[in-house]
Amino acid sequence: MEKMRKTLLAIVIIVFIPNLVSSAEPARASKPMFKGVELYSWKVSSNNTWRFSLCLGTNRNKSLSEIKRHCQKVNNVSSLKNSLSKLAVGEYVMWSSPFPELTLPPEAVLLEVQAHAISQQISLTIAK
Repeated sequence: MEKMRKTLLAIVIIVFIPNLVSSAEPARASKPMFKGVELYSWKVSSNNTWRFSLCLGTNRNKSLSEIKRHCQKVNNVSSLKNSLSKLAVGEYVMWSSPFPELTLPPEAVLLEVQAHAISQQISLTIAK
């Protein structure tokens, strides 16, 4: 009976542990978006932090309201890197600031995000 329990326990470990480990990693999109992804950023002056917005790429300019309210909002650099990790390998991301209210973060943050994008095989272009 004890041998049967140990065998059953071994089967459970072999079957379920790999699934638990792989589910902890973010699931990536299977293919890049048709027109890429647009990334925007702005500084929140009340607490001196950065916010980001990821939008589906389009052929038209987005309004500031659309960027801040209808796209995927990201509250910090760590969450931005996590969101980028979910994009497909080969995804094209354009980071720009087309409105005075939207700005790029300091160079150190840009380099950190760019290095992460490279490690995830994402093409990140920063419009300065």
